[in-house]
Amino acid sequence: MTKLVIQRRAAKEIPPRLLLGTAIVVLFLAGCTSTSPSSSSNSASSSVPAATTSGLPDPCSLVTQEEVEIALGKGATKTSIYNERINTQQCRMKPAAPGAIDTVIMSVKNADLWDGMKKAVLPPNSDAKLVTGLGDDAFMNRAIGYNVRKGNRYIQIFGSLTNNDAANEKATRYLAERAASRL
Repeated sequence: MTKLVIQRRAAKEIPPRLLLGTAIVVLFLAGCTSTSPSSSSNSASSSVPAATTSGLPDPCSLVTQEEVEIALGKGATKTSIYNERINTQQCRMKPAAPGAIDTVIMSVKNADLWDGMKKAVLPPNSDAKLVTGLGDDAFMNRAIGYNVRKGNRYIQIFGSLTNNDAANEKATRYLAERAASRL
């Protein structure tokens, strides 16, 4: 009973204008968020990566438009999307015209399971190989792309299996280097 009285008294002490103002701010912020794909191909580059709701940086914020065009050709695009199937924010990069590369995808993840994942994909379990010169630790193979850990996060960047292998290797390595430098 005393709990109910305290709750009623606390509710009476909050001015109605404050409640209304708080409700308006909450509705405004809710209207500003989006779960649909958003293009970031024309966004200005920043040295501070944009954060997603998971607290991880938006993968598209880790590479500039110029870097995407160096890797995939003039007019290439990058689009930040939320992949509901795997519950992850991704950056999808596509060249302006079909050619040796169809799509390159990058995501950022927490590295809490890094050691187990690395053990599972390195020989004798697959043909993945360790990579030096990228982040704190890195490995790659064609199917899973580059996985680069820096601190408690890592990026995964891979190309569609329909991509030409040599072109894919060159583009994904270049983009992995750039993204890892900002992680």
